[in-house]
Amino acid sequence: MKALSIQHIVTLVVAVLYGLALAYLQDKGVLLILGAIIALTALKYCYNQPSFGLSLAIVIIGLCPFFLSLRVFPGLPKLYAEDFLFFFFLTYLFLVYGFMKQKSLHMGEIKLVIFLLLFILATVVPFFTESIAQTGPRNFTETVIFGIFFYILFLNETKENNIEILIAVIAITTLLLSAMLCIEVVAQTNPLMKIAERVVDNFIYLAPQDYTYAGGYYRPYAVYFHPSEAGTFVAMGLPFVYYFVRQKHFAIKYSALLLLGAGIAVNFTRGVWLALALTLCICNLKHIKRYLPALASLGMLGTGILALRMSSSGFSQRILDPSNLENRFYYWKVGFNMFTNYFPFGVGHMNFRSRYMEFIDTAQAPFGLDVEQIFVADNVLLTTLVEHGILGFAAQTLFYITAVWIVAQRFSFYQQHNDTLNASRMHIFLQALLIYLLAGLFADVQLFTKVTKMFFIILGMAMAVSRFVPLTERPFVFMPEKNTDKTTKEIQPIF
Repeated sequence: MKALSIQHIVTLVVAVLYGLALAYLQDKGVLLILGAIIALTALKYCYNQPSFGLSLAIVIIGLCPFFLSLRVFPGLPKLYAEDFLFFFFLTYLFLVYGFMKQKSLHMGEIKLVIFLLLFILATVVPFFTESIAQTGPRNFTETVIFGIFFYILFLNETKENNIEILIAVIAITTLLLSAMLCIEVVAQTNPLMKIAERVVDNFIYLAPQDYTYAGGYYRPYAVYFHPSEAGTFVAMGLPFVYYFVRQKHFAIKYSALLLLGAGIAVNFTRGVWLALALTLCICNLKHIKRYLPALASLGMLGTGILALRMSSSGFSQRILDPSNLENRFYYWKVGFNMFTNYFPFGVGHMNFRSRYMEFIDTAQAPFGLDVEQIFVADNVLLTTLVEHGILGFAAQTLFYITAVWIVAQRFSFYQQHNDTLNASRMHIFLQALLIYLLAGLFADVQLFTKVTKMFFIILGMAMAVSRFVPLTERPFVFMPEKNTDKTTKEIQPIF
């Protein structure tokens, strides 16, 4: 009888809410109701099949146009596709880990949690001490807050029975993105970016004619805010693609790798190329060291041929022109001068652009550089130092170093214990994280919303792998463990 009365109350409340939605929102109310029904159905399905929801999150982050949004209620900010993901999984975590208490919520390695909290504190302080950039709070939410959220989600929901599915989804998403980049270069247009230019403030789409006028090479955007972000995502996905196709038929294997290589090449993000090369050398040194002299010789030979035979093309000019590096040295110097002037808290999140013009005379600009076109420092460490001060720089740097160190240690642990499968998994996670961080030496990757979320997702998956085998450390548990199967021997994770 009690259960029946609760059911009646819930039904009545839902009916009233639906009625209000129809009365006040009319056509949008119908869409809202349909969306609520779909969301409730998806929540139940994700509870039974976590890999479905996690895979959907990866695909949406990787392939959904960055500008796709919807204003649900008049007067409220627009909600983007990844916002809906956040609220959907926030509801899921609240129901499953909080209200229903079906699972225990792990926060991962305690050192990472502390450094992240310190970085959040360092980022929030300038919001009160300096003027707030127009897109600052939004970008901070999408990168740091959403990133940490997806880290916790994938840390807790990645299991032994779905991790191979998630790796495959990342690989397939990467291949699809690579194909989009190649098609865009061939077509020499991107209709999605033309739409984005109309609906997104402060977004500039550099079309092929703009590059032709400047004597440069057209760089494809796919569905991303900037070509460098698309290139970083594809490069981070390379280890996953290789892992996914390594045991498949040679035609499938080499076709996939060729497509991926073409996507990275035509995207033409030189910092990504360098990050990819360094990562492959660092993580695979014992396998490729015998070939390094030959590879170096081929690289120098190819560069020489390119300089002699294709020196007039925009493609080769972008590779061989040293002015880009000279320009970076200039605004790195300017950025450091900004840091010393705004010590210790920094200028505030995404305020580099607005304060940069005050310091352009503190260093000698290279000949031909339009100093008014500099928006970022193009270096994750320097930008953090300028915008978040010494505390933000220290917290972020310690977080990055600790994350890579932990993953590398666990990779070594699995190798030493002859756990080839988990060692291979940790190896691809380690490579993806390093690609992101090394690419950050030449771009502000921490401001790229999609690849930063993927960084945290991959880190969460890496931490989750350690729960599949018993290790020595005790876990840091946010909520008490609920023993749902007393007959199963518990395996202690190492968080």
